[in-house]
Amino acid sequence: MSSAVIPKERLTAYQRWELASFDDETDGHEFGNDRGSSLEAIKEAARVSGHAEGFAEGLKESRAHTEALRERLNTLFQNTQHELAGLHERISAQTLDLALTLAKAMLHQALHVRPELILPVVRDAISRLPAISGQTHLLLNPDDLKLVNELMKDELAAFGIKTRPDVSLNRGGCRIETHTGAADASIESRWQRICKALGQDNNWLDEA
Repeated sequence: MSSAVIPKERLTAYQRWELASFDDETDGHEFGNDRGSSLEAIKEAARVSGHAEGFAEGLKESRAHTEALRERLNTLFQNTQHELAGLHERISAQTLDLALTLAKAMLHQALHVRPELILPVVRDAISRLPAISGQTHLLLNPDDLKLVNELMKDELAAFGIKTRPDVSLNRGGCRIETHTGAADASIESRWQRICKALGQDNNWLDEA
């Protein structure tokens, strides 16, 4: 039986390559492993990058949502402040109007219970006259006239003031007329001065 071994020097280039290729099998396997590792690294990098991009996008949306919520809360707060300020003003005005209405009712009642309250009103009106000369008249509600004539007879005579009834005047008020003008101390005019000072419009003739 003849030997199948072919001397090396008689091998063709193709045969030598085929032999050599078996010797290089280990190197090819290592190259495949390196390429697989590179692909896994690329995949991992892509996955990490995707997570990072998703996180950044989520953070951006969260910040935008938070900013929008902050703006809505700020608007709500401002509107609430305005509403509270308006409510406070309305309550203050209503409280003051109620106080004036109660005061008017109490004064109406007091004038009936204590008619002598007209006396300081007359004295104050006389004291505000710049000078009393010539003919001077004190006009009073008929119900107040009798009381003033009784309790202030001497004072009025000293100033030369004569009294006269005036049904247009409400109780608790008076008017003084001189040759140079008149002094209005009616309860309506005094009440209006008080309301004006308080920035209110509360007419004395309105029902108390």
